Amino acid sequence: MSATSPRPELQARIQRVIDAPRDKVFATWTKREHVEKWWLPDGFSDPKIEIDMRVGGKYRYAMTPPGGERFCVKGKFLEISAPMRLVYTWLWEGLPPEMTIDETQVTVEFQELGGKTRITIEHTGFETAEMAAKHDEGWNSCLDRLVKGM
Repeated sequence: MSATSPRPELQARIQRVIDAPRDKVFATWTKREHVEKWWLPDGFSDPKIEIDMRVGGKYRYAMTPPGGERFCVKGKFLEISAPMRLVYTWLWEGLPPEMTIDETQVTVEFQELGGKTRITIEHTGFETAEMAAKHDEGWNSCLDRLVKGM
């Protein structure tokens, strides 16, 4: 546990409208064969995706950064309201000690917009504005890839 506590106002909050129906976007977000095509920030490679899509089920997404060592994010699903909402924990594994953060939480909402979908991601529980900003950047990069793949 770190010396500082997470502050609720420190969050990454991203919205994006995707030109695809909600069911398709939800499946792209939750099925391994789709996730491994888009869930990597720019420059990262070699995804290995494990998903047990049920409340209490776990996930683990491994990746390799440019010129770096492989690491992953893992967590468990707290809420699954298909195809409208997901809530899950988020914990990095294998990061250098200076980059390690405590477990955070991600809420993703999928709103139907007449054949399009608005995704809203709220990633909360960060201890510093810097960590919230890094995750905001990462989520935006991943969403760019998701949109290109739809």
